[in-house]
Amino acid sequence: MILFEKLILLIVFIAVIPATVLAESSSSDKGFWEGRPELVARTRDSREILVYVNESEDSNGSKLLTLQAMGVIHMPPSEAAKAAIQYETLKKLSNVINSMQYDAKQKRLVLNTSAFNYTARFIINVEHHLDEKSPRIVWNVVGGFFSGMKLQFVFSPIEGRKSQIALYGVHRYKSLGIPKFFIEFGMEVIMQQAAKRLRALLEEDFS
Repeated sequence: MILFEKLILLIVFIAVIPATVLAESSSSDKGFWEGRPELVARTRDSREILVYVNESEDSNGSKLLTLQAMGVIHMPPSEAAKAAIQYETLKKLSNVINSMQYDAKQKRLVLNTSAFNYTARFIINVEHHLDEKSPRIVWNVVGGFFSGMKLQFVFSPIEGRKSQIALYGVHRYKSLGIPKFFIEFGMEVIMQQAAKRLRALLEEDFS
């Protein structure tokens, strides 16, 4: 697969991640914003969406892609989580999605996408933990270019019936064949824009 094709697949997948979502942090379950009140304040005051993407490498040559994002939505956690799993909303999020099928019994989401004459199919096993104080949605990509990627969305209550929504993602691989600059900078920009669009859609439907 040529570099351009890989970049297109990267863009397509990140454009459909529903993140309503930067210091170094390699932990997948601790946000880079924790302990940094100035970052948290930016999400409250100016509704900024914080995004962090990092590719690291271990001594064996295996690479770890870490994704984190955090933002605030004007919806209670339970309502925000329920709205986020209405997967038909993804079609409104980006025109790269040709079709979407969600099998509630098998808890599997299949996305068929296309951009710049390239197509990609993503098969995702989903888990919905909606009865918790901070509801969670877990995605495990089991088929497609990013097979093996794991994503977790956590909806935490904050003041004024609002929610802090955090994304934690990890993906281990030998090589994506994409320059590190495009992986980190490109994904940060795309994730932030996709998150803003999704937040606007959810809040519009809730109001």
